[in-house]
Parts: sequence; C-alpha cells; structure tokens
Amino acid sequence: EQGHCHLLLLGGWGRRWRLCQMRSGALAAFCLGFACYWNVLDGRFVFDDQVAIIGHGAVAGDLPVEEIWTRDYWGDPLASSGSHKSWRPLTSLTFRWNARWAAASTGSPIGATRGFHLVNTLLHAVCSALTVLVAASCLTWGGRASRPTNCQRWECWMAGLFFASHPIHTEAVANITGRAEILMALFYLVGFLLHVHGTKEAPGRSPTHLLLGRMAALLAVAICTVLSVLSKETGVTLPFICCVWELCQWRRGRSSLPPVAAPSEAMREGAGPERPAPFTGSTPADHACRAFHCIALLTVAAAVAVWRLGMNSGVSFLSGTPLLFSSPPDFFWNQNRAALHPEPVLRWLSIAWIWLQYASALVLPLRLCCDWSGGAVPTVPAVFSGEAFFAISFCITSLGCLAMWALHPLINRKIHFSAEDTHWIMSMAFLLGPFLLSSNLLFPIGALLAERLLYLPSLGFCLLLAHLCSRRPHPLHWNQKSTGAPEERGPGRWPLVIGSLVILGFSARTVVRNHAWLGPIRLLEATASTIPLNSHSSLALACELGQNGFINRTMVHLQKVAASAARMDVGEPRVTFRLAGALRCAGFPSAAAVLLAREREQVHRMQSWPLVPGLSRKSDQEAAEALAVLDAGLLLADNRLTPDAARRMLDLLVAFPRSREVFGAAREMNKAAATAGTGSRSGSGTETEESATATPLLAGSPGSLEDFLSKFCRG
Repeated sequence: EQGHCHLLLLGGWGRRWRLCQMRSGALAAFCLGFACYWNVLDGRFVFDDQVAIIGHGAVAGDLPVEEIWTRDYWGDPLASSGSHKSWRPLTSLTFRWNARWAAASTGSPIGATRGFHLVNTLLHAVCSALTVLVAASCLTWGGRASRPTNCQRWECWMAGLFFASHPIHTEAVANITGRAEILMALFYLVGFLLHVHGTKEAPGRSPTHLLLGRMAALLAVAICTVLSVLSKETGVTLPFICCVWELCQWRRGRSSLPPVAAPSEAMREGAGPERPAPFTGSTPADHACRAFHCIALLTVAAAVAVWRLGMNSGVSFLSGTPLLFSSPPDFFWNQNRAALHPEPVLRWLSIAWIWLQYASALVLPLRLCCDWSGGAVPTVPAVFSGEAFFAISFCITSLGCLAMWALHPLINRKIHFSAEDTHWIMSMAFLLGPFLLSSNLLFPIGALLAERLLYLPSLGFCLLLAHLCSRRPHPLHWNQKSTGAPEERGPGRWPLVIGSLVILGFSARTVVRNHAWLGPIRLLEATASTIPLNSHSSLALACELGQNGFINRTMVHLQKVAASAARMDVGEPRVTFRLAGALRCAGFPSAAAVLLAREREQVHRMQSWPLVPGLSRKSDQEAAEALAVLDAGLLLADNRLTPDAARRMLDLLVAFPRSREVFGAAREMNKAAATAGTGSRSGSGTETEESATATPLLAGSPGSLEDFLSKFCRG
C-alpha cells in the first residue's frame, strides 16, 4: 500500500511535469513568434492598408461605428454592385479600436502605426503558442492515454516553432490588413481545442458528464465559428475539422480497451500505475452519440454559411429583416486569370498550377511578393506544355500521398487508429480544410495568389514537417530489451539538428522579408524586382517615387519599364492608361503607344470570350469605359490630347465608372480633342492656346513628370 501511494505521488508529479513541458513549448513558440516580427513594429501603412483602414470611413471615424456592419472590408456598402463582399466586421472593429487608441495617444486622426503592428504581432504569437497545444491534441490520445512520449513532446515544440517563424506569414502579420487571417485563425484554434477538451472520453467519466461535455463543446464550436466568420469567411470550415477529429476518435474507439503502457514504461515516465478500465467510447450508444454530434456540427456549419451568404445582400446585422441570397461578386479577369480563364481545360490546369505555386511557397519560401495579380503567375498556355505537365504531376502526387496517409489504416483493416495515423489525418485536415475556400474549387476568388491565404493552412504543413523532423531513421526496428522504443528515447540527433536549422532558416528569412514591409517604397521596389513585368506594381512604384520627390529614381524605373513595354503585362485598362501617361511624360512616347495598343487588343479579345462563372460580364459598360480610357491614352501618346484634359476626363470616369452619360461625354471629348489636334497640325501652323500651354508638360522634363505623377496617376 505504501508503494502504491508512492507510485500515485510520482504519477501526479509526472503529469505536472508534462503539463509544464507543454506550457514551456507554448511559451517558446510565443516568444519566437513575437521576436521574428519585432523589426516590423515601426512599419507604416502599406499596400491594402490605405483602403481598409485610412479609406474606410467607419474605421477612420468619419462614419458611425454601426456602419461597419453594413460595409465590406474595404469600406464599400454590401448592397452596392461594386462591393467585394468581404464582410469582416470584427476585424474592422479592431482597426477602429486601434485607430481611436492611436489617435488618443498621438493626436492625429489615425495616429501612429505602431499600435496596429503590435496587435498583429501579439495575435500571431498567441496563435503560435496555440499551435503547440493543437499539435499535442493531434498526437496524444486525448483522455484515454494522454501521456505524450518524449518524441511527441519534441514534435509539438517543433510544430509551434515552425509556425512561429515560417516566412509565409509575413504578409499576414507585417501587413496590417492581414489581421483578418490571424484573428480568424485565433478563434479557429481556440474552437478546436475547446472541442477536443469537451469531448474527451476518458475512463471513469459518467454518461451524464460525457453528454454535458459534448453539449458544451458544440456550443463552444458554434460561438468560435461565428467569431471566425466575423473575422474572415474561412472560419466556416471549423466544424468540418472537428468532424474529422470525431472520425479519428471513433476509429480509435473500435477497441474495447485503451492501449496501456508497460509497468516499466510507466515507472520510467513517472505516470503511476494505470487501471485497465473499459473504454467508455466503444459501445453502440456512444457511437450513436458521436454520430449525432457530427450531424450537429455540420448543421452549425450549414447555418453559419447560409447566414453569411445572406449578408452579401447588404442586410443589416442588427435588423430583423429576413436574409436574402444575392449573387456572388463578379471579378475582373485581371484579378484572377487562372479561375476566370475562358477555356475550361486550361482553367483547371491553371488552377492546379497555382496550387503548385502555393506548395512551393510553403516548402521553399524564397520568392515572396505582395502583389501576384495580373500575369505575375502566367496561366497554363496549352495542354501539352511544361506548366501543364508539372501541374498534373503535382495533383497526382498529392492525391497519392493523401490516399497513402489517410486511407492506409482503412486499407490495412486496422482495428483502431494509432496516434500516428490520427496525426497524419489531422495534419492533412488542417492543411486542406481552411484552404478549400481559397482554392478556386468551389468558386473563383478575387486573388490569383496571395501568401496571406496560407496563414492557417500552413499549420497543417508545420505539423507534417515537425513529424518528419522528429522521426528516427529506423522507426520500425529497435531493441526494446536494452534501450526501449525510439519514441521513448526522444528524437535522434540528426532530426533535431535538421529541425533547428529549418527554424533558424525560417526566422532569418522572416526577419529579412520584414524589411520590405517597413514602407511603401521598399515594398514596391521588392515587388518590382520579383515581378518586373507587372504593370500595376510598376505604376504604383512610379507614383510613390514621384510623390516623394525621387524624380531621378522615377526616371530610371520608367526607363526600365519602357525597355520592356513590348513584354509588359496588360489586362487592366486604367492601370495601363496611367502607366502609359507616365512613360509619355518621361519622354518615352513610343513605349507608351506600344503599351496602349497591346491593352486595346486585349480588350477586344475579351469581348469575344464565352461566359465564365465569376467573370464580370457587364460587357457594354465595361468595354465602353475601357475603350474610352484607352482612346484618351492613345491621343495622349500622340500629343493630340493635353494631360489636363485627359485628367479631367479620367476624373469623371473615376467618379462615375458605370454611368452611360459619362461614357458619352468621354467619347465626345475624345472626338473634340482629336479634331482640335488634327486641326492644329493641318492648319497654317499657328498653335492653339491649349496646345501651347501643354507643350512644356509633354516635353519630358522632370518637372512635368512630377506634376503628372502627383495629379494624374492617383485615383
């Protein structure tokens, strides 16, 4: 009896020690996640921050706070036809709180950006700490034999450290607008952990306690799902992840007894003696309870999805008006060329090619960029091409690995899943589940490729990578009589060395990448060096340099753009028009004409495309607007339209982009300008007052370029 008491005492201390180890791992992941982004705390508003924070009236304080519930993430009313339908009011509320806090401390309307970056960094650090706990839940038996081995403890630590330092997270953390991803992931992970804790089926728990625990877990998942969806739409997949967990637990519960450690193992771990009590989750009633729980989870997901889709119609969150479905948002071809490709076969091959780019960014995050729009990632040109071959090979390999990892236990007719089987399945669930809504499988999205979309799916990748880095070279053959199982001895030396090197490499790449997010010019220069043929980033860099007074650097940049005008990406008439105007004022009229002519050909080509789901087909208005803008650009390149007149016309188009009256006025202005230009050239040689005034501006002097960039390229 005295020896039994000693064993119980040792078992209690062993449980406390294991809990301390998990807390230490979570603390280490928290510290590393915060340290990796310490150098971005003094960054400025960059990229989408100008629209989602400064330009959002409800966030900046120009509109009442109630307007957040009726506007999308970018400040447009949800009921408007031009809304992106990205409704994330909880994230916008945190921006408003940040803005008020910063304004109170600095006195400016928005205030300093340090508070915004600090909140993003802290949220990422908390998510990194939660990753350790999620890894522990996926690796252990969650109540039946929740004693992780030494190898599993190292694996949990590695998963958290990988997630904290992975460079793919820089866009979500360093870019303030990326808070939607982090906040959604926070509620997502909390909901999963609460579900795991509430559905434990440990020996000794009464059926009443099990039922109450499941009800509490269901309520927690429902609340966290709603909070995740209010942060970003991807949170609706949380109940599906919980269903996958329930499936794994059901397969584990097929045995009548939980696996019991040998006495020598228990003494060595300090866990005390284990009583061989029957497992409570193996009866038919328990299986039926688990099935009803999964049905309830799927019902929660369906209800939240229906409610969220109803919000796209612009119905107020606080009103009692019945929610009505609205058509999904239509996107322009340049936003997502892969998913909006006119040919179905090439469309799906291009989507698979984008998946390969995502996988490459996870495995080797060297080529990172903030703007992958347009032709930054070319679509698959033909069925028999290198891109198509690699895309098909990637899909076949991925499906093969998924079948091997997920279906291997079923094919071998295992009585129950092992901890390793559950780990593989849950890792793939976290990798693929949150990515489903961003994969273009269900519907096209408004981004061709965005690194921030991998914030939560990268957790599954980190779990897989940690599992590989903590395995011994020969996990199936050992001599248990002398040294014990490899899992009990912990990972070998080389797996730890490799894992440590990966963490150091990830951390160094993250710190270096953060420097690009400190200011707009740095970010755009890094983008232009990564994708030099992207017209959108080239124009943005020229505008930013010109408005900050760096005219010489602007001229050098535009000279590079002019040299590659014949290969420059086109597909967005407004951007092409502005870039061509900047080239003309910089003294490169031939390059401007080439760029505009290529854009005009693209507009005519798109008019003959068949109907593509998700592609904006308001062809009459859009084609009229695009052609009016390009006509003005061609006239500007030919010196037949002054920049001031073109700027006034474009201001009308920006203010009323869907007005037929403005299109008619633009066409009349183009005709009048063309007539005036022709008359001045074919007349007696006397210059009109307007053309004489415009001559210095069209001469290509630095002053004229600066005036053009400050007055014309914005808007």
